[in-house]
Amino acid sequence: MSAQKPTEKNTKPEILQAYEELAKEQASLKNQLEQAQKKSQTVSKERPKVEAQTEPKIAMIQPNSMYSAKNE
Repeated sequence: MSAQKPTEKNTKPEILQAYEELAKEQASLKNQLEQAQKKSQTVSKERPKVEAQTEPKIAMIQPNSMYSAKNE
């Protein structure tokens, strides 16, 4: 449903008809956009947010055997 591009040779009724077709097409696209936005909002509401669970950090304690061997 695409309208023809108006040219200088078009008559006034042809130009008005093309304008009406473009207005209808714009309204249709606007409606589709609104529906898509509503759908994406409902999908994001239905799906609970999953927070990334991090593993508990364990302090790594290294024995000082390397240092104690040098000191001896």
